[in-house]
Amino acid sequence: AVMPDTETCAAFHAQNQWVRAGGVVLFGADFFAALPVAELNSYFQVESAVYNRSVPGLSVFEAEQLLDVCVLELHPSKVFVNLGERDFTAASLETVEAAAAQLEWLLYQIHSRAPACELILTSVLQDGAAAELYNGALRDLARSCGCRFLDLTPAAGRADVARKAYSLLK
Repeated sequence: AVMPDTETCAAFHAQNQWVRAGGVVLFGADFFAALPVAELNSYFQVESAVYNRSVPGLSVFEAEQLLDVCVLELHPSKVFVNLGERDFTAASLETVEAAAAQLEWLLYQIHSRAPACELILTSVLQDGAAAELYNGALRDLARSCGCRFLDLTPAAGRADVARKAYSLLK
């Protein structure tokens, strides 16, 4: 996992001055960072402002350091969270539990500082036992924290995944 440099954080902070409160924030790592947000907004005719504050390589264990600049400064109405895809490689229950516990802390931080914001947890798209364990933990976490869970795994290709995620933005 790679922590974003101060230049990246400064760039996000500078962009945040042009943000309209009440928009939608995508906060994640590789998959979200690669989404062509402008094109998807146009294609799906999304009326909400959508801000992508995802960082390639971001670990769930490093994400708390970015909460202000990537989420809270934007005063969003909705936040899609897609973290954890970089945090496990083997089906280690200990690693999955640690990542889920860290994500629960992040959700608490967002909820306590932006209580009106709707939080949507999205599944990771990896294959394998660890990803299945983690996605199960995410589903349980969403239920216990009062968030929505968006399972992207049944979607076949990247376009299907984007379509499924964007269906919740309208």
